[in-house]
Amino acid sequence: MNLKWMLMATMGVVLLVGGAIFCDHHKKTSAIANLGRDKEATDYLARCGAEVIPDVMGKLRSEDPAVREAAAAVLGRTKAGEAELAKLYAGDDAEARRLAALGMGRARAKPDGDFLLKAAGDKSPAVRAEAFKGLAALKDPKGVPAAVAALKDADGAVRAAALKALEKCAGKSSVGILAGVLQDESLSETARAILVKIADTSQIDPILPALKSGSPKVRLNAVELIHVLGGRNYAKDAAPLLADPDAEVRLEAFKTVAVSIDSGAIGQCIRLICDPDERISKLAVETISKFQLEQIADGLAEALPKVEPAVQLKAVEVVRTKGAATTSMAARLKGCRALVALLDARDPGVRAQASKALEEIAYAGQSDKDAWTAWLERKLQQLSLYEKAQAAYSETMAKVKPGVGADALHEAVERLKGVVAVYDEILAKDKGSSDRYTKFFEEKRTRVVRDKAQIQRSLPFDLRKNMPQ
Repeated sequence: MNLKWMLMATMGVVLLVGGAIFCDHHKKTSAIANLGRDKEATDYLARCGAEVIPDVMGKLRSEDPAVREAAAAVLGRTKAGEAELAKLYAGDDAEARRLAALGMGRARAKPDGDFLLKAAGDKSPAVRAEAFKGLAALKDPKGVPAAVAALKDADGAVRAAALKALEKCAGKSSVGILAGVLQDESLSETARAILVKIADTSQIDPILPALKSGSPKVRLNAVELIHVLGGRNYAKDAAPLLADPDAEVRLEAFKTVAVSIDSGAIGQCIRLICDPDERISKLAVETISKFQLEQIADGLAEALPKVEPAVQLKAVEVVRTKGAATTSMAARLKGCRALVALLDARDPGVRAQASKALEEIAYAGQSDKDAWTAWLERKLQQLSLYEKAQAAYSETMAKVKPGVGADALHEAVERLKGVVAVYDEILAKDKGSSDRYTKFFEEKRTRVVRDKAQIQRSLPFDLRKNMPQ
């Protein structure tokens, strides 16, 4: 009885093993038959290892390119298969070498970089293209020089694969090589696109020589890179390009310079308002709007009559906004000078906006440019006298302190009499007319007269009685 059960158990095991072997054999046979049509078949055969190599090698002779490529991919994912691919590459058949490069590019762990670099120099374009696809998968910076060289390959497929490899392989260690490529006009844009992704502000130095290239395209790509990478410290290197003959280069250079511009460059910005490219002119107006009105008004007055209406309107709005916000009389009057310069602009819209802005910040109204010019000249003269009077007043009052002697007080009264005389001269220039500025000067004069009288009352009687009140 026991013997019978043992025999039956043994037969069951044999049947199970045989069935498993049969099933496994059937699965391998099916996978080989479906190679090139079913990705799962490729993955399964790659896991099978050396035992399927002979059958897979046979598929390399298939008339179907998809089958041949799938077979090469399987070989590349097994150690034994890699050895076969190396033998395959040693032959004279270009398609066999291409399949070898393809297979090596799909290696089970990491593609063989040395093999692929060798294949990248193959005489067959198809092999070279396949090698660069493998290098792209490898993502090793060692592939960058070969990829750069291949960007000028005669074959379009090779160039496309080399570009892909360059994008994948390039890293921070490749900046120097790519900075050289940047100076090649035909490849400059490609280098810029890659450098934008891999470089940072600390790696701008290798890019700087391209700013002096004889090619506008190269100069543009270089200055764009500096701008995008945030090279605020390199604005001085981009500044010479503000005078570049190419408008696109000038515009990008100005964008780079504008991020760190200071008051020392206001004159440069004023000159760029007159740039023939309207984009640059508008950017110049936008940039100088960062500064105080009194710093930019004189330059605007000189530049604005020479520029296009769109730029003039933008500048009028800058002056109007800043003039309305400031409490400085000097700033307002200097802003008025810039607006008066536009009262005879050829565009009626500009003339209207300039006149409206003038009335807003000048607190006055005049009939035409001549009247505004005369008014402004008078106010600027008054301003000059006012600044002189204010300086003398401040200096005098600073010396009038508790406990000061009679002689010092007497001197202060005499000096303040002189300040009052200056205010009288200021007010005389208005010749009976009155505006907000006139009232301002009258208030200032009244204050000086009050302070003079107060100091005079504190003098000893014998000094006070002989002084006019």
